[in-house]
Parts: sequence; structure tokens; C-alpha cells
Amino acid sequence: MKSIIQLSFCMLFLQSGITVAQSGNRLPLHDGREAAIANASFGDFIYSDAGPSITITRCSEDAAGAVIIPSIIGGKPVTRIASKSFSGCHKMTSIAIPEGVVAIEDWAFSGCGELTQATFPASTKSIGKFAFSACYKLNDVTFPKGLESIGSWAFSSCKSLVRVAIPSSVTSIGREAFSGCWSLLNFTVDPANHNYSSFEGLLLNKTMTTIIACPAGMIGECRIPKGVVSIESFAFYQCNSLVTVIIPPSTTNIGESGFQSSRSIVDVVIPEGVKNIGNSAFGDCRSLASVVIPSSVSTIPKNAFTGCSGMKKITISKGVTNIESFAFSYCSSLTNILIPASINKIEGSAFANCKNLSVITVEVENKHFCSEGGMLLNKSKTQLIKCPGGIGDESVIPGAVVNIGSSAFAECSRLKTITVPEGVKSIDELAFIGCSNLSMVTISSTVKNIGRSAFNNCKSLGRAVFLGDAPTMGEGVFSYTAESFKIVYTEGAAGFTSPFWKDYSSGAVANSKR
Repeated sequence: MKSIIQLSFCMLFLQSGITVAQSGNRLPLHDGREAAIANASFGDFIYSDAGPSITITRCSEDAAGAVIIPSIIGGKPVTRIASKSFSGCHKMTSIAIPEGVVAIEDWAFSGCGELTQATFPASTKSIGKFAFSACYKLNDVTFPKGLESIGSWAFSSCKSLVRVAIPSSVTSIGREAFSGCWSLLNFTVDPANHNYSSFEGLLLNKTMTTIIACPAGMIGECRIPKGVVSIESFAFYQCNSLVTVIIPPSTTNIGESGFQSSRSIVDVVIPEGVKNIGNSAFGDCRSLASVVIPSSVSTIPKNAFTGCSGMKKITISKGVTNIESFAFSYCSSLTNILIPASINKIEGSAFANCKNLSVITVEVENKHFCSEGGMLLNKSKTQLIKCPGGIGDESVIPGAVVNIGSSAFAECSRLKTITVPEGVKSIDELAFIGCSNLSMVTISSTVKNIGRSAFNNCKSLGRAVFLGDAPTMGEGVFSYTAESFKIVYTEGAAGFTSPFWKDYSSGAVANSKR
């Protein structure tokens, strides 16, 4: 009986003009048993038979021009477009998806670079993650009434897409669904939609309290409507034609990467009342010239303004208590910064790679930090936290310093020589990493520990002179220094060996200052 059923199944395929491809997968028969038949082909398409319906699993990469997916194969309706099924079909210019298809799965049409038009049937309920991402020429998309969900990054980097109309049925739009759509000028939402709304091209939640997305092609000024409380993560990501953004006083939250890589924004005012700024919120906003952090913000988070190369003035209001790692890194136009009395925590890398920052000043009322010679130190001056990147070629470490903190001199490209004075006991990891012009370092006899990669990537460093016994060292302390790099130590100093020590060329001299 089993043989008769399998024979009849194959005869049906042959009579329908369908080619069966053999593999290790199995297809279910109507009575619940499985046939040892995996995928079958129909024209340019490979598909799987799920019993009552068909799923398109692959389209030939040779498919060109206007491609029409059949609605029926072998007497069964096509209901799904599988993940990556059309990915890489570079010759296809348009796609007609037939009535009956309910789901377009993740990555289904991703990278179809010549695709200009996609037609969706009324039956479509969901469009998956990255489904049409990087379809650079896609300019015409009409969503059907009945569509319920648009996945994260579904149309990301569709650079030719001009407008998007959200029907009343949509209940879910994933993260960055339309990010990188640089020609997109506006969103419109059917007024009958219970979850979303639009205002002057912006996409918002129904109550208009949350900005979900700004079309990346919006030009000039964006005035966020009054009543908006939150700007979601990536809402203004890569809005490269925006110059000015006006945030209303009702706003309390700016999400992670909220304005990241909007490289033409010159002016944005963060209103008093904003309590949270997310990581990388204004990162890579290269034209942003100044910013005021209001007192309602307690923490300036990681990478908040990193890469703002045009930033010349930063005002940190009293009330801000914490500056996290890389918050203002790579702000190459910044020359000075004032730390208010309210700050009680600063990560050493907060101002990393600010190559023209020459002075860090701390208000005298601050109970946790102070400054000397333009450098940032703890209040007792025992820890050097940050030497600004624009300081001169021969920095002088203050005499009370016991510890040189992590990344304290990182990327100080103007630094040529440095003497670590008597009294310093430890040099933390990455302390001098990337000091590209540092040629010589003298390390006092009081230094007992040097952290990993402390002088890593100091490409001009030719000599490290030790005035005392060998300290303990982490991995890669002097990695990627000059080819001629050599450790010099005083003859008789304990712990050193010659001609190599810790895999570095080394040698003893009677006078280590030679």
C-alpha cells in the first residue's frame, strides 16, 4: 500500500509539469506519513510542499526583469516566501507577489539591487526582518490593507524609496525598519490606525508621545511636535539632510543612537527636563558645533557625542553627575572643557582622541576631582585620570601622583617624551596607548606595576629607560613600538635579563640615564 501511495504522488507531480529534486528532506503526505521527496521546481522557482500549501524556497539567480510568482503550484496555493529565497537575484527589476501569500520571511528579497517595484497582495500579513534590505533601487512600495507587521530593518538601505504609507491594519513596526532610506521624505499613516500616527512626515505612536522614525531624506528643519515625551532609539539615525532639530520641553528621553550619524545637524537644543540620553545618541554628528547638557540629565552615557568632530563648545550644567566612557571621544575641534562641581564620576576614556583639547578645568567646589597643568586628577591629586590630547610635547606629571589611570595619555599624538616621576607606583592598562610620536619614556624606581598594553602602538617609541628594579607587567606593554625598541636598565637592577627581557630587546648600562 505504501508503494502505491508514493507512486501516485510522483505521477501527480509528473502530470503537473513539476520537477522533483531529491535530497535528505521529507515532505508530509495527506495521511500524516512522509514521502522521501524534498524540494521541487516550477519554472524559475524551487518550493516546498507543506501539505495544504506551498512555500517558495528559492528563485533562480538568472530570473530577470519582471518576475511573477505563481499563485498555484500543483493545485495548491502559494502562501509563504521563505527566508533568503530571492536574496541575490540581481537581475530582477520587479516582483509581483500573488494573492494568497500571507508571510514574507526574513531576508526574502534582501540585496536585490536592481529591484524597483514590489507589489503586495491583500492577503499579506507580515513582512520579516531585512526582507527588502539593500534593495537600493526600490522606489515604489504599496502596503496592502490587512498588513499587520513590518519587521526590523525590513526596508533598511532602500536608498531610492521616497514615501511610505502605513495602512490602518499595521500593529507592529520593528526597529529601524526604514533606516538608511536616504530619499525617504515622509511617512503617512491611515488615520484609522490604532497604533501609529504621522505628523509633518514623522512617524509616531498613536498618542503622539513617541517619535518612532524621521524619514532619512527630510531636509532642513525638523520641529518635533509638542507633547512628545520620548525619541526612540535610532529615530533620527542617518538623517543627513537635517540641519536643525527643535525638541519640545515635554521630552524626557532621547533613546540610544537617537540622532547618530546625522552629519549635517548644526543646531540641536536639549531642553531642561530631558532625564535620559541613550548611548551614542549624538555620535558621529560631525557638524554639531555646540551642546548644552541640561541639569536634568544625571549621566552623559557611553559614546554620547563621540565623533562630533565639529564640536567646539560643550556646556555641562550643574546637576550632571557622571560622564561615561568615550562620551566625548574624537571631538577633534574641542579645545577646553569645564567640569562642574556636581560631577562625581568620569571614565578615563571620556575625552579620548580629542586631539586639540589642551585644558581640562574643574570647578574648585568639586569634591571628587581637580585639575593641574590642564590635566584631570582626583581630588587628592594621587591619580592622573586624563591628560588632554592637545597638550604639549613634554608633559609634566604632577608630583603627588601615585597612579596613572587607564587611558590617561591615550592617543596623545603630540607627546614626544615623558618621565614618570618618583612617587608613581603603578601605570594602568592602556595608559599611553597610541601615542604615535612618543620616542622615549623614563620610568622611575618607584613604579612596581605596569598594566597590559600600557605603551601599545606607540610606533615611534625607541627606548624605555627603567631607573629601578623590574616591575611586574601585563601582556603587550610595549607591543607595536619602533623596530629598534630597547629596554634600558641600570646594571645590577633586580628582575631584568639581557639581551632580552619579556621578549623585548634589553641591555644594562652603568648609568641608565645615558
